[in-house]
Parts: sequence; C-alpha cells; structure tokens
Amino acid sequence: MKTIDNADHVKGRDKELGFKITEDFVTPYFGRDVSTNKLDKVFGELTEEDIVASRSDIIADYIYCTSCEKKFSSLESAYAPTLNIDGSEVYQSTKSSLLAFLFWTSIVWRLSAYGKLGLKLAQNEENRLSVILNKLLIAEVIDERDTATKAMFEDIRYVVLRAPGYADKNETATYYHSKHRFPYCLLLGEYALFYYMKSSHVKSPQQSFFGLEKLLNQAPLNSIRNAEKIYPVTNVQMKSTWDSFVDFVNATRIKGLFRTLDELHVKLGGIGKNMHPKDKYDILNEIMAEGKDLGRTFTFEDIKQSTFKVLSKNHRFTSEQ
Repeated sequence: MKTIDNADHVKGRDKELGFKITEDFVTPYFGRDVSTNKLDKVFGELTEEDIVASRSDIIADYIYCTSCEKKFSSLESAYAPTLNIDGSEVYQSTKSSLLAFLFWTSIVWRLSAYGKLGLKLAQNEENRLSVILNKLLIAEVIDERDTATKAMFEDIRYVVLRAPGYADKNETATYYHSKHRFPYCLLLGEYALFYYMKSSHVKSPQQSFFGLEKLLNQAPLNSIRNAEKIYPVTNVQMKSTWDSFVDFVNATRIKGLFRTLDELHVKLGGIGKNMHPKDKYDILNEIMAEGKDLGRTFTFEDIKQSTFKVLSKNHRFTSEQ
C-alpha cells in the first residue's frame, strides 16, 4: 500500500503523494517528507492551507488497539517475502494457507472497518471477519474443535491476480468497488483481489471489473485450507485494466460534475432542471485547460473558479450579483 501511494514508489511513511477521486471533485494529498521539487512540479506554489489539508485518508493512526496493530504488523512482515516470488504461470506464494488467508482477510476487514476508502462490507460480514481475525491471529493455528469459528471461515474463498513488477514502472492506485459484493473486488497496485464471503458466490454472474473478471474461471480458488496460488497477469493485460480504470474514473468525474452543475443551475433560478450543454462543456474545457498545475485540476476550488469564469463570460454576471 505504501509503495502504491508514495511518490516515485519509494518506501516509508510521510512520502505519500496522490489524489482521492470522487464523483464530486479531486482532493490531492502529500506527506511532509516529499521533496519540495516534486511538490512544486505537481502543485506549483503551496499555501499554508494546502499543507494543513494535505493528509491522506489512507494514513490513519489509533484506529486499532496497540495489540491489534502489532499483530497486523507481524502478519504483514510474515507475508512480505511472497512479494519476491513470481512466475509466468500460476505459482505458489506460500505454503502457509493460514498466513495467506489471514493476510488478505485482514486487508478486507481493515478497509471496511476504517470506512473511508470506498469498501464497506455488510455489517454482519464485517463482524464475522473480526471474530475470525481475533481468534486466529492469537492462536496462529486452526483449532479443529472450535466448530463455531470454523463455520465462519470454511466457506470463504478468494482469488489473487498479479502482474509482477508492473507497479515498479507504472503509476497505479488502489480501488475498491463500492457496489460489487459477490465477490468484493479490489485493485491494489499490481494485484487484484476477489474475495468471496461464501463459496456459493463463485457461481454468481460475473461482475465487470475492468476486464479482469474474465480471468476468474482460469484462476485458482484459494481458501484457508490450501496453499495460496496466484494467477499471473501480463503487463499488457494489466495496462489494459488500468486504462479501463482511467476511462471509468474520467467518466465518473464528468458525470458528477454535470450533476453538480445541474443542481447549481436550479439554485440560480435557471429554466428547467438542467444547465445548458454549452455551459457544461465550456466549464469542463476550462477545468481541463492546459497550463494548470496537475495538483490543482478538478479540485473543489478549480471547479468553483472555472464555473464562475465561464458563467460570467457566457451570461455577463459578476460576483456581486
């Protein structure tokens, strides 16, 4: 997660540099250890207000208890060596099925419990994973006599796809589909995770996920009982996925912008429920005009200023009106 979010893929905290993208606007963020030269290229001159608002939602302290944080840290360290294992064919990442299962389950649960990054399980599912992690992270073995806990995890399945080395040379992101539940779908840099809360969900109709859903019938299905197998994806396939993701993000931003402009049109007393298409596209073109600093584009302030500039020109009104 850190290398995905960090500037130039470097490791460490306070080096993050990225953008939180929603339907409404883009919110940039950066860590205090990102070089001044890098920030100047992205944002131009920074203000004190920019610095205060720069913290990333992906960085959060004191969300979990100290004991839990230590367990998660140990779990991540134990799984980390698998990052150095890859292959052009399906490969085994680790012999410990329990380690792999707990690692990916902890990722899903933490994202949901945090609640600010787009992925939210159903409450009963979140509670279920919490119990599983609480039991198995402490025991570090499966107690075959604990039938209640076994009933919670035996039916869970997951698939991991990976394009080894893709994130080293390409910009990536993290994305969790807010509506897909059968399975839950996550993009994490060069990885994709499909997490099934029930094995019966494997037979559910495929949910579109930037083309990767087409590989699910070929990829190994993992569980807590089998050594984890990862399905390799070529860099060409992963680039196609991220290109589709970018198209999706752009379409989502434009849809959100036009919805906001329609709402503004009504508030300003315009005729009908929709702003005139010419005004909308003029505002969009102004937002996307060349010469702007990347870190300032499509932000709330950029949308506000661009909208005022275009409407002032097209309809001859001033801020005093």
